[in-house]
Amino acid sequence: LRVEGLGKKKKPARRPPLDGRDQADDEDEDDEESGGCVLAPAAHGARLVCGENAALESLVPYLSRTMPREKWPADIHVEVRPEPVRAPLQELRASIPILARSLIGSQSSAVRDLVDSSLGEVMDIVNDAQKLTIDAQVADTGVIADTRFEFQSNKSLFAQVLTTDRADSPPPAFWHLPGDTDTAFFGRGSDPKLFDHPRELLANLMLEGAESAGVPESERRAIKDLVADRMLTLFTSGSGIYGKGFDEAAIEKASASLKGMKPENRAAIEEGKRVLLEQVAGWHLYQVSEPVAKVGPILKDWSTLWNRPAFAKWAQARAEKGMLPRMRIAPMPAGVTLPKETVHLEVTIPREDVVDPASAAAPPGVIAPKSLPMPGKPKKIARKPVVFHVFAVPDGAATWLAFGLDGKLVAQKAAASLASAPDANTLGKTAGMDPLREGKMNGGGIATLRGLLVFTALDMKGDRSPFAALGGLPNKGGAPIVFTGRAEPPSTTVKAGASVGQVRVSRAVIEDVVKLVMSSR
Repeated sequence: LRVEGLGKKKKPARRPPLDGRDQADDEDEDDEESGGCVLAPAAHGARLVCGENAALESLVPYLSRTMPREKWPADIHVEVRPEPVRAPLQELRASIPILARSLIGSQSSAVRDLVDSSLGEVMDIVNDAQKLTIDAQVADTGVIADTRFEFQSNKSLFAQVLTTDRADSPPPAFWHLPGDTDTAFFGRGSDPKLFDHPRELLANLMLEGAESAGVPESERRAIKDLVADRMLTLFTSGSGIYGKGFDEAAIEKASASLKGMKPENRAAIEEGKRVLLEQVAGWHLYQVSEPVAKVGPILKDWSTLWNRPAFAKWAQARAEKGMLPRMRIAPMPAGVTLPKETVHLEVTIPREDVVDPASAAAPPGVIAPKSLPMPGKPKKIARKPVVFHVFAVPDGAATWLAFGLDGKLVAQKAAASLASAPDANTLGKTAGMDPLREGKMNGGGIATLRGLLVFTALDMKGDRSPFAALGGLPNKGGAPIVFTGRAEPPSTTVKAGASVGQVRVSRAVIEDVVKLVMSSR
């Protein structure tokens, strides 16, 4: 039974029609589009279901006769079903790529192929999806949320990756990450052939972009070989491990030094900002499953390409005011011992000089204070360049790619992560990691509040930045949020398999979040 007048959206006051149409016609059209309520027979008694007309047509049978029979094991249960949007998307499938390309305004065939493929992937995900459910348990110890993404087919890359079953225990190298790691994850990987088409799309886009920029043909091919055929393959050919962190004491020291500088000392302020940025960027480690004999030459070839006469001439002609980055294979930082096969690529990014305000003259017609000099050529302050460091460090049959702005810090963390290094202060010794030790999984990891808030340390407007507040939190933002994921095989009810995940937010994390929010008010 449809219940009229209940659940409908309140209509705004109408103005007299300007096109001569009868107002009653407009009201009939609105009635067709608006929502309402349906009183439907249920497993026991009846259920009153309200919503938009299209949603009612799709979901009333489920919400009235199926859902009441379900037993909910969780405090919070959320279901997302794609049926209401599947048919409209299919109707628009042919026109959406055309509209997207017209909005972008590019005539490039590579851009067109990338847009078409990306939108096609979105459509395929909607068609593949059967149901997404989230069940959360809330207790004194924290919140545990279980997710389940079911697929009825696996045409999309997304579905194929999530349903690839390579579950195993976390790799030993994950546990050997430094103990002050604030964000980390590992993945067991998928079939490398799944990524052939995306790499081809990016390669074509890169070639067209290089050609339109005037890069010589021989150099264009070298760039494609380096990026699409060799670098991207490193991240899609097997398992991967990532970890990041920062030196908290160094950030606090750089921040305090910068705040203590006099406003007129522009040179010191510019250098202070560079040092702070260097520390906030922190250190990053990513282990690929390829040996250094394959990874090291990639870094060397980048330096070789960058310094080849043809490429250097092209790059120099397009660099603004001589601000051309430089690449070189550099020696290891002093005081750090790394395996002899380690390769260190150094990328120097120059920064434009800035005008010293103390030397700037007042504009014509303005009486300058006595503290300012007479009109003349303003004095420039030279700023030190930003140096980006990348290391390829062998670790058995695998290789750590370590990168950041503080070369010595990055090298130290890479050395500490090697299997041959002591494990006294490693991620495996950190509290709160038990969920990652339970069973086998396709991937998992941790995230911390301090790892998310470190970038707010660049805010120099006051002492109440979120990063500055970490020291006053009960657990200093270091309690981990733990997440895991695994694939389930196809079954009679889930034809293409499912991806099952879990997120655990401990009481310590919640306490820190609440205290942070309250202290910021």
